[in-house]
Amino acid sequence: MGYAKRPLSVAAAGWSEDRGMRQEMEDGFVFVDGFLNSSNFAFFAVYDGHGGMDAMQYCQDFVHQNCYLELSKLLERDKAAAKKGRGGEGDTGEDDSTLALSASPEEVANALIYAFKTTDVSLIEIGVQAGATACCCLVAKHLFKDTPADEHPRTAKYLYAAHLGDARAVLCRRGHAARLTSMTDHKANCPKERARVHQEGGTIIHDRVNGMLAIARAFGDYQLKVPFQRRDIVSNLPDVTGTEIYPEDDLFVILACDGLWDVCSDQEAVTWVLEALTEFHFMGIPYDHPRRAELCSRILVEAALGRGSTDNVTVQIVFL
Repeated sequence: MGYAKRPLSVAAAGWSEDRGMRQEMEDGFVFVDGFLNSSNFAFFAVYDGHGGMDAMQYCQDFVHQNCYLELSKLLERDKAAAKKGRGGEGDTGEDDSTLALSASPEEVANALIYAFKTTDVSLIEIGVQAGATACCCLVAKHLFKDTPADEHPRTAKYLYAAHLGDARAVLCRRGHAARLTSMTDHKANCPKERARVHQEGGTIIHDRVNGMLAIARAFGDYQLKVPFQRRDIVSNLPDVTGTEIYPEDDLFVILACDGLWDVCSDQEAVTWVLEALTEFHFMGIPYDHPRRAELCSRILVEAALGRGSTDNVTVQIVFL
């Protein structure tokens, strides 16, 4: 268990994990407050390794770094454009609290996709044989101008979710669960994934890619990718969504690996957290208690174990 102490970019963040009945803990997570050196950005992720811990640990170390590099390019481009708009005079005057992306949500999504692909190529090149699913989220402040000369652009807070495989992000919106990741979890038995696997020269045997892997997208799994295959049978292309966040509607987001989702629906997880917050209130624990996300994440882990989950269970909850 753990939590972010006085985070700048979100209201609260906490996490909990349990090895369950497995011999090794192959899950991992990351939380980066003040991502891109600004209080307007945060990055957080969960990773679920298979076939060993190597791929998970590599992703834990490098996915956010590669996302940082790609998103920094967008920020630098924005700064250069702003400077040009002022006739090349002086600095933008931006400080940590005003830094925001002028790039479109589509450009941000493409940056995350490129970062995922860069990470996976490097992972294969260094010979890591294991694999990992992933769900990564980015909180970002955007500037939207009606015209290039607009001096009063609209600002908005966005939550991006990029994932490979059955790690999942679920937003609590007005008390209801809103999944930010694919409804199929990229399972190999999904018709869309099955068709892509066949197109790339693979096959589905007993709902597994080449009889080996239950999900059709993941980091690593070198034996199912170039150069060991003519094409990538298991894809490193994440699905990415961008959702504008409304403070009055959107309370928190749950990131978790399949150790939770295999025994719990999206709405059940959201409801359990909401019920826990109500219980905290009656126990005298204030809503803004810094450890509320940590305590809620532990409740979900215990619920998964209580329902018979035998997998590693990792949950991260971020209050927006």
